[in-house]
Amino acid sequence: MTEKEAQLFIHFFTHRNDLTFEQKKKLDYLIARDCTIKSNPIESKSSNDPKEHSPKKMVEFLSLFSRDDRFKWFTHKWDQTEPLNIDKMIENLRRYKKVLFDMVRGPGPVVNEKTYNQVWNFIQFDEGDWFWTNAESENVKIRWNSVVGLSREKPDTPIENLKLSDGKMFKDYIRMFKGCIEFRTDLGDDYRFSEYIRNMVQTFTSDSALSLQFTDDFDNIGYGMNIYCDVVSLRAGISIVCDWIKAYKVNGVAVEIGLEEYDDGYGLIVFHKDSYFSNRGKLENPSGDFATLRKRLFSVCDFRMEGDFKSNNQLQNTISVLGLTDGVTLTGKKMSSCTINEYADKKIGGIKYIFKLYK
Repeated sequence: MTEKEAQLFIHFFTHRNDLTFEQKKKLDYLIARDCTIKSNPIESKSSNDPKEHSPKKMVEFLSLFSRDDRFKWFTHKWDQTEPLNIDKMIENLRRYKKVLFDMVRGPGPVVNEKTYNQVWNFIQFDEGDWFWTNAESENVKIRWNSVVGLSREKPDTPIENLKLSDGKMFKDYIRMFKGCIEFRTDLGDDYRFSEYIRNMVQTFTSDSALSLQFTDDFDNIGYGMNIYCDVVSLRAGISIVCDWIKAYKVNGVAVEIGLEEYDDGYGLIVFHKDSYFSNRGKLENPSGDFATLRKRLFSVCDFRMEGDFKSNNQLQNTISVLGLTDGVTLTGKKMSSCTINEYADKKIGGIKYIFKLYK
């Protein structure tokens, strides 16, 4: 059976309203046996298709789990008149998973594959040793597949209240997962943007003797932020920047963390005072940690750096490095070069690392 034939077959029968429960169970079995599309749609596309950096695509993707009834109930309490049925969830995910697949495939604007895998590993029902990563970078194996048997054994117990072998209820893991795809104000202070970033930066720099200062705007704006974000990937990017600052603390130990609000998003600014750039070639064609940062933050947030530039220990023009912005593409494993601009009449007084997160 071809992919198109399988999709038409599944669509025809899963949209019928006259099937009994036993017929639906039999249908699920037959679909799983005979109509499963074996090739992963991500892998079936050419790796040479250019993918465009698009944090707005990430926002669209993650917002499905709050705004779209096809996916909302994976992260929200079931509040409809009918009780949540685990078999219906499995059926719906089989029916609509192509919506998610298509958002990570090129060409054009795409979701980062790490963002996609993080979400898919939590919501999928396949057997296997799958895991997702929480906001503290710990691997978690509890996912929707973990409650399939429990739900069938206790159909009268709301799924979110099912108790797992570790003594926690499934809603604890749903809450944990929500903290990985959104910065929210209703999950407790640890998941608020300002508190999470503050704790993270302090942890990453705790052994470095750096002097951290958080601006008033960082607290005033960040405490009430509600945005969709791949929190784990952002954490990985900030970790790399913190490592850079620690490696060059000989240039200066003062670090200021600020936050700006724009019409379409927010700018998190990590300012390493008195530091400077010294190798323009590595900035234009990144390798090592800079290349890793760009790939991890691809379609998660924009990223740029601006700072003073020294050559032969002499202060030169200020430069701006556009690491991730509109027009950046990823083709296979190769990402387009960074754009560098020079400013003769501007002095930064260090290096600013700027992460732009979109609303």
